[in-house]
Amino acid sequence: MYFEEFQEKMEWQLGTVEIPREEMLEYGRKYDSNPVHVDEEYGKRCRFGDIIAPGTMTGMKLWNEWIAYAAPGEEFVAGTSCTMEWHKPVFAGDSLHGKAVVTKKTENSRYNGIIQVTIYGYNQNDEHVLTTYNHLVQKRTSVLNYEKLREALTVRLGKGMPESGDYGFEKAVSIQDMTDEQLLKAARSLEMDMKPFEKSKKSD
Repeated sequence: MYFEEFQEKMEWQLGTVEIPREEMLEYGRKYDSNPVHVDEEYGKRCRFGDIIAPGTMTGMKLWNEWIAYAAPGEEFVAGTSCTMEWHKPVFAGDSLHGKAVVTKKTENSRYNGIIQVTIYGYNQNDEHVLTTYNHLVQKRTSVLNYEKLREALTVRLGKGMPESGDYGFEKAVSIQDMTDEQLLKAARSLEMDMKPFEKSKKSD
């Protein structure tokens, strides 16, 4: 998705992820060997009464659920930061679910913008256990050659008036009369690859 296609408050419901004990221990041994994550005897003596899942493991499991929707797509340029907050411990055997919400958009340049996607994670008891703030750089629609896209749509669909319901428009509109936004929406509905219609910075 291009920067302009993301809208603040846009929301995705995330699938459920499990926290198996052996996977939790393996992750801890590799990436976060704090005894509260890997030492079961220590876990029994600690304030939680058992070892708990590394926070980065829980955050990344839910992050991957959002990526599974392929929302950033090929228009994703890079990530700039990720901040995680952990509100309650997550234990082996817990299951997590949540939602991802676009909470901020910032224009960065004429070529890209930054979106903040906030992920809220809950356990099987619907207790809020974590929040992550993720910043992604997405290409802007200014990189598109709309005349080239209009020509491709004309070839693919002809010059007739498409049905109004085809692209979610309020009324039927000919390809030649489509706005840039409508051209992109029509191309998305046809699952067209947008890469061939992107301009290089040298040609802009």
